[in-house]
Amino acid sequence: MIKSEMIPCLQNAMQTLQNIWSEIGLEEEQKEERTNTVLFHLRNLLQQMVSEEEQLKATLQANVETCTQELEKLSEELGLPVFKVSEMTVRGLLMSSLL
Repeated sequence: MIKSEMIPCLQNAMQTLQNIWSEIGLEEEQKEERTNTVLFHLRNLLQQMVSEEEQLKATLQANVETCTQELEKLSEELGLPVFKVSEMTVRGLLMSSLL
């Protein structure tokens, strides 16, 4: 699972940074400040990624709604029965559009 990879990745990066900071002679207070800066950047990155994914989800849902309306309109114009898209079909469409 990704979680099991994330923690060692963060630990290794932080250990490397701590080693670098020690090698260049930073005081503990400076190391703590830099560690807080790392945390600040990680939080911002994650918040940005969540926001982008929420926007993607909204766009995909809007696209599905638009396509569903177009399908219904075309079905009526052609005199065909309206195809009803199930929730599972929508999820499948959303997943395939992400690939």
